[in-house]
Amino acid sequence: MNRESVFVTGISGSVGHYLFDYLSEREEIELYLLVRNVRKLQFQYKDKPRVQIIFSDMENIDKHADLLEQMNYVVHLAASWGGPPVYDVNVDKTLKMFSYLNPQRLKKVIYFSTASILENDGSLSPAALRWGTDYIRSKYQCFSRLSGVPIHDKICIFFPTVLLGGDHCHPPTHASLELNKVWKYLPLLKFFRFDGSFQFIHVGSVARMIDYCLYNSCPQNKFILGNSPLTVDECLRQLCEIAGIKRSFRLDMTKLLAKFLPVILRGRMSSWDRYALSRRYFRFDTVNAKTFGLKPYRESLKECLPDDLELRP
Repeated sequence: MNRESVFVTGISGSVGHYLFDYLSEREEIELYLLVRNVRKLQFQYKDKPRVQIIFSDMENIDKHADLLEQMNYVVHLAASWGGPPVYDVNVDKTLKMFSYLNPQRLKKVIYFSTASILENDGSLSPAALRWGTDYIRSKYQCFSRLSGVPIHDKICIFFPTVLLGGDHCHPPTHASLELNKVWKYLPLLKFFRFDGSFQFIHVGSVARMIDYCLYNSCPQNKFILGNSPLTVDECLRQLCEIAGIKRSFRLDMTKLLAKFLPVILRGRMSSWDRYALSRRYFRFDTVNAKTFGLKPYRESLKECLPDDLELRP
């Protein structure tokens, strides 16, 4: 069997672990996984001869130019969240990696960006470049330069909204860990109402969509990932219901929060935090597993909460 080659970065993250569940079952491919710290891997790979671990990272991607030239598919999930490497990894080395791919051999690239760089209508947000964190700005800059790489017409870009999920076999997402911190404050938060909305999606569904898009033609090459918008107040209601906490009287804290939180947290709120607090409503035209005729991995907020976290107030 002539197997096709798939190169994946960021496999040690939450999306990467769920994606491995799908790709490792495909007999027709050879998997090349770029891994900096193999101890973060919660799946078994040593008994899978079609899985090759590349002990390296994006900062040293130049060393793998010859290998990248042989790839048929690339899934780029890895990213630096901050610090000195953020622009080098998220912009320069990402574009360099794409430049090593052979346009005649390559079939598709799945590139993971973020919905934070977009306005609600899907256009690029100037606020993301002006007030965004280094991570958000770097993602903005990389997206703006993708049209200049030789294989730009083969890149499928995913813009995830809030990613939830995780269990004993898959690490929890950053948002799931932050939501877990909110849990202990529910006995107090039940008395308040907050205006705003957001969208989320389970990382298992995202992995299922990546697996599908790799091997199927898609009507477009840009997708914002998420379920229907959920208001902050409805989110609190559902969390209280899951925790067995009753809500009755609620005081609308939206205006007070917007006015006094930056003062209370002076020095601890970034420019992006203040912008997000003022924007409040994040409502994108999203796609999810159902868009592709796939069954969602998990769908409701309750289902998307990580299985192995102690969610008790």
